[in-house]
Amino acid sequence: MQRLQPTVHIHLQRDGSVLVLGAVGANFRWFPTTLSQLQHTLEVAKARDVVIEYSRDDPEADPPKNVELVFKTIMSYELPMKRLKDPPLPLP
Repeated sequence: MQRLQPTVHIHLQRDGSVLVLGAVGANFRWFPTTLSQLQHTLEVAKARDVVIEYSRDDPEADPPKNVELVFKTIMSYELPMKRLKDPPLPLP
């Protein structure tokens, strides 16, 4: 049986805000996050060899400047990444 790779799901919104998918008990939901909170999440992810899955509103349009900064921050951790066409759960 193949073991699933631990994953962090990040969604970049068109208004520049960032959501991270997290667990509350047995349920998953999107949490708004700041850049410093995201950096902490990525530091933990790097220590645990986690894959980053990300999605973005309007992927064909130019992103807001904040989203560009967030994406560069994600890339700086040099974690394996996978772009999703759609987020894994409905957005709030």
